[in-house]
Amino acid sequence: MTNKQRRYAEIMKKIYNETDTMIHERNYVPKNCVICDVRMKSVHDTHNPHPIKEFIYAKESNATDVADRCCTFCNETVVMPKRIKLIKEKLTPEEFAKKRLVSHLDLIERPSVKYEFKFAA
Repeated sequence: MTNKQRRYAEIMKKIYNETDTMIHERNYVPKNCVICDVRMKSVHDTHNPHPIKEFIYAKESNATDVADRCCTFCNETVVMPKRIKLIKEKLTPEEFAKKRLVSHLDLIERPSVKYEFKFAA
């Protein structure tokens, strides 16, 4: 992990742990990913799986024993590409080019993930 990644992770943990609408990591109940069934041991590894599965906040999910959140890997390889595809289908290439998709990729390097924004002619 690079220094930049480490700083980012510490900042995000502080934000998540000190915000009333978020789950503090010590209160998180581990569960499995709704897509790949891998065990998510940290709240920081859980993501909203919409549009692949139903939308759910981490705090709501933590109150149940149901696998209803996705892991970081599935978020990056399944959920985010689907969201991007849905956005592209609703926008012209010109409109899409004007929009700036904000994601964690703006703040942290994830060399294993490649998002492609190509439009078919």
